[in-house]
Amino acid sequence: MKNKFKLDMPQIAHSFNSLDKINYQELVRKNQDTNKGDFGSIAIIGGGTGMYGALLLAGRAAMFMGAGKVTLGFAGDNSPVIDPLMPELIITSINKILKVIDSYSVLIVGPGLGLDAMALKVLIKIIKLQPKCALIFDADALNLLAIHRDLHAKFNLLSNVIITPHPKEASRLLDISVEVIQENRISAISLLQKRFNACVLLKGHGSLICDKETLFINANGNCSLSNAGQGDALSGMIAAFIAQGLNLLSALQFAVYIQGCAADDLVSSYGGYNGILATDIIVNARKLLNKILYSS
Repeated sequence: MKNKFKLDMPQIAHSFNSLDKINYQELVRKNQDTNKGDFGSIAIIGGGTGMYGALLLAGRAAMFMGAGKVTLGFAGDNSPVIDPLMPELIITSINKILKVIDSYSVLIVGPGLGLDAMALKVLIKIIKLQPKCALIFDADALNLLAIHRDLHAKFNLLSNVIITPHPKEASRLLDISVEVIQENRISAISLLQKRFNACVLLKGHGSLICDKETLFINANGNCSLSNAGQGDALSGMIAAFIAQGLNLLSALQFAVYIQGCAADDLVSSYGGYNGILATDIIVNARKLLNKILYSS
């Protein structure tokens, strides 16, 4: 793995730890005469054998953040037929989702998907379909892209794309060591944006968000988010905000901000950082979301 890279001109990161740079007004529900169709339909594909929780967390987060309808497609054998903790989630086959892919507002691909032949087949089919909906590629979808570099040219033809790597996934995508990624995070996210023609979230302490024109660094959140499932939940949150009308950049900013606020609030409540799970974060995020939207 190479340890050096360079860009002509790294972008300047604009810090945000408040709402002043985030456009979230589309989420405010001013009209009482509505139905679930007004708040978007999300499909999430992933959940290979042994990783069903990743898909459930993403789906639950999307519902908690206000999505109208969420459908899950599990890649694994003997997948659940219902989420007993959130029966509102629709569970169906991946093939059924792909047949009507353009009926969704947002498609998430990757949480717990796996790296086997079936997972690769699913990713290839999605890229080939060139969906019109917003697309979020996370977790194993990114790992597959790192392994199968022959997919990059067709992947780059997709539009309305978000990728959400953590440093290790970014390392695989760029073929650069994690240490160098972490020492050059602004250059790394700029390179990811150019290489994959996407809006990028580079997760970690001071998460970075980048599109073609702007770069932001998030200034809230804490180490309580360092446990399994937080990234899956964040993908669901991002999708929910897009489904309800935010553009990709605003949805990324608002989701990262809300997750960070939820983590900071829970640390204050519990007096420390240990044992704050993704489930805790999304439940608390719902409270904070509604407080932000309707307290004025």
